[in-house]
Amino acid sequence: VLRHYPVRQFSREGLKFNEVLCMAAGREVVTGYLDLAHRLKLEPAGMHGEPHAILKAFEHLAAGDAERRATCYIDIGAATTKVVIAHGNRMVFGKSIHAAGDNITRSLAKERECDFMDAHRMRTAGSARFAARGGGTAVAEAPEASTASRATLEMILDELRLSLRYHAAVFPDRRIEKLIFIGGEARDTALCQAIARGVRIAAQLGDPLARLERSRADGEADGVDLDEPQPGWTVPMGLCLSEAAG
Repeated sequence: VLRHYPVRQFSREGLKFNEVLCMAAGREVVTGYLDLAHRLKLEPAGMHGEPHAILKAFEHLAAGDAERRATCYIDIGAATTKVVIAHGNRMVFGKSIHAAGDNITRSLAKERECDFMDAHRMRTAGSARFAARGGGTAVAEAPEASTASRATLEMILDELRLSLRYHAAVFPDRRIEKLIFIGGEARDTALCQAIARGVRIAAQLGDPLARLERSRADGEADGVDLDEPQPGWTVPMGLCLSEAAG
């Protein structure tokens, strides 16, 4: 199942070409999601990729003069880190990097000689302390990246630098002004800060729920502190805002 997005038109040897960004998902994966929806007696209203949902979640940032600004979204998940570069709300680059939170957790488990889940709990507890110390949406001051995260950090930085160089070559007049970190693993503030320092671009932690009214009529949400940024909810929020098509 393919989705394509126009990027630019260019000429080469007298011929005109259209550059497009193409994304693909295995048909069996898509069919599995549809089957699950039907078993839950839900009617699918649309289907969109994660990059589309990311831009929808932060569509308000592209209003007015921001339409021409180049922003790089870095979605750090468990298995992959996704890089999406947009001019305003128009996607011009996307890439998946196979280095993310699980790599760090496995390294930490080996370093501390514990199992994967224990290592994950250590990382989660440490990330929560960093976030609480920082507050707001800006990337907080945090310790240097741990030994366990350095290999993953270097892999992400290498691929990110290649992505930024490609964007600079294709769009020399569009300097990337900001990194926005999202995804569940963006809670690792030390990792986010190290990435921002590595490419020397201003950064902040994205909070897709920032514009919503926080209702506590039914009590606290289990595992979600609505007083803190929630970068891991970017894709669900973006899907809620997406059109019923695709």
